[in-house]
Amino acid sequence: MTAEAQAGTAGAAGARGRLGAVALVIGGIVSLQFGSSVAVLLFPRAGALGVVTLRLVVASLVLLVVCRPRLRGYTRGDWATVLAFGVALAGMNSLFYQAIDRIPLGAAVTLEFLGPLILSVATSRRLLSLVWAALALGGVVLLGREGFDGLNLTGAAFALTAGGLWAAYILLSARTG
Repeated sequence: MTAEAQAGTAGAAGARGRLGAVALVIGGIVSLQFGSSVAVLLFPRAGALGVVTLRLVVASLVLLVVCRPRLRGYTRGDWATVLAFGVALAGMNSLFYQAIDRIPLGAAVTLEFLGPLILSVATSRRLLSLVWAALALGGVVLLGREGFDGLNLTGAAFALTAGGLWAAYILLSARTG
């Protein structure tokens, strides 16, 4: 294979990888929002913590079936990272569902999104990244402005803490992956 053909193949693979990553992010966003919308409907029967438990158990079973992970050959540090990742995931979901049990979904999502948004600003190295973060913050404010009237402070605190755990989840997912 010529150098040009190899470069073209590598470029196409890189583009597919980037598109795949974007598709995974969008799929995760859709899954999170759709799951949250369904979860709100289950609150009267199972409560916020019951819904979180149901969601985490189902997700765990799906991952066990799809990924079939091996359990041997990992260091204590690996298991500590996995444990921290699990705590961040369970805490993020538990607090988020506690939030949407007390405040409107739009307000909860808006407040929770501040965690990853602040993380992106804190880790950005380019001015353009800050511009995109400012635009995202503006969008968050516009989307959430209707749900902030008479906001329950406990629910808001749950949503903000869930956002902090979402930022931790992002950092830990890079280490876990």
